[in-house]
Amino acid sequence: MEDGKKPDVADARPPICPAGGVTMGIIVDEDGSTRYVKSGRGRKPTISAAKAKAIVQAATQTRPAAQTHWSWRTMAKEQGVSPATVQRPR
Repeated sequence: MEDGKKPDVADARPPICPAGGVTMGIIVDEDGSTRYVKSGRGRKPTISAAKAKAIVQAATQTRPAAQTHWSWRTMAKEQGVSPATVQRPR
């Protein structure tokens, strides 16, 4: 880097965050630009991917008894989660 060349993305090492020594990840966008993302950011998923898949599968491939379609409440009760969990996109 002393010779004025930009480092290749593959050769670049993630910088160390001075606040706590946490390593940051490098993300390369489709247009080739890079950005750094600190790991552990954002809200953690509250339900597993398997549970989310089960909800989607039940919504698209089954029907509730004596009804034509699922409501948020009946799907939530069937799957054992809250109606807000059923409403969130995954």
